Amino acid sequence: MGALEDFNAAIELLRNKTETYETDRGDIHVTEAQDAKDAEVMSNPNNWCCVRTTDEPPLYDQDGNIILPSLAMKSNYEIERHTVHTTLNHAVESHSAGNWDAQPYIVFCPYNDVVARNGKPVGLDLVDTYFSTDIDVGLVFPKESAYIVRPSSNSNGELYTIGEHVATYKTDNFTDDEITRILSLLSPSELKEYNRLMRGDLDEGEIKNALGTDPRVKSWYDNATDKKLFLKGLMEEDRMTILTRFLRDAVLRMAMDKKGFQYIDDAAHRAGDNYGQCNSQVAKAVEDVAISERIETGAWCHDTSVYGKFHMQHKCEELRLGVDYITSEENMDKLFEKMYQWDQELGRDQRKMDWNNVIVTGQFPDDYYDRFYERFFQQYKQQQADYLNRLAPEHLERYGYRYSDMLKFDTIEDFDPKLAKALRRQIEANMTKLLKWRSKMEHNPKFQKL
Repeated sequence: MGALEDFNAAIELLRNKTETYETDRGDIHVTEAQDAKDAEVMSNPNNWCCVRTTDEPPLYDQDGNIILPSLAMKSNYEIERHTVHTTLNHAVESHSAGNWDAQPYIVFCPYNDVVARNGKPVGLDLVDTYFSTDIDVGLVFPKESAYIVRPSSNSNGELYTIGEHVATYKTDNFTDDEITRILSLLSPSELKEYNRLMRGDLDEGEIKNALGTDPRVKSWYDNATDKKLFLKGLMEEDRMTILTRFLRDAVLRMAMDKKGFQYIDDAAHRAGDNYGQCNSQVAKAVEDVAISERIETGAWCHDTSVYGKFHMQHKCEELRLGVDYITSEENMDKLFEKMYQWDQELGRDQRKMDWNNVIVTGQFPDDYYDRFYERFFQQYKQQQADYLNRLAPEHLERYGYRYSDMLKFDTIEDFDPKLAKALRRQIEANMTKLLKWRSKMEHNPKFQKL
């Protein structure tokens, strides 16, 4: 396995399974007929797998299951975000909110097995299916059915391998034949980008980014006789990213095919740009399942959910950023200036009063959770009730449950105990950080004047 002949045959076989067309810009999209076929497949959750792309090698629990940690776990609970996000039947495609092209590890697992171990997702969409997780556990992919796609440990070895639970692919030391074959398989837009980098043909902004902040690199560039050749060398990593990303995704496709899953091409384009708008039959098929299960769904549904950046996530950021704003200050004169500024705002901002109080006394209010998070949850519920009354009839029929279901819960704990636990742990972690800073500052004679 791993020979170029095998790779060529496998890619051609997989490509023949998907009908596509090419735009004038070189973008590749699936045909309406292919979209209908994909919709039929994805209308049944038995055909789904959860896919996670990451820059870190998989973690394992003591039983050998793969653990996908939340950002809360990775930040030592200072950041509340306890949801773990996956895609369905495809590797996440880079877009305005992030780029995953250079992330080397992909893990996937049958959707039903993930649900059996972790419970239903709290958001279900073709490009963003996410789970509420226990911040001490993370999202668990059972070892019996989890699959890993990772870089090969032998850079001079085979181009790729497809095993029972692990697939590997090369990330460097490609032979000329391997590079030629991979380039022949790139889409026109990918090949155009690769050739541009090969020429060192960069605009001013790209040149600035490529040179970085090291003055020596800037000096070498200024003194280079052939500046494009110099830039070509700097862009080697970006060129290799195009090759390895294509190889990574090709190996993922082969591994998924081996395990009986249909890869869904062009998912980001087909998922929709706005909430309540599906750009394809396959996105609607996934939404239909979510609606039947009364799970949040729709393009960008996480952002507008109680977990998202416009709601609880944003509220939690206020706490973390406030603590960081204080603990980053070790100059007493500047600290006094901040406290004086807050003092002028006390009548308008209870949180600033809390900050001043904890700095002076070392005591943080025990009811922070209730005063800020629980109170915000009640406001969120009222917002959902208001939306419910304003929804257009067609939107109410399809998505109305996401608003009405929220009204059934009295507290955050009732709604999601895992979220409540994450919020309380976040408060505890940030207060520990704040009091640790205060303990260090207490030794400053100026601090005693407080």
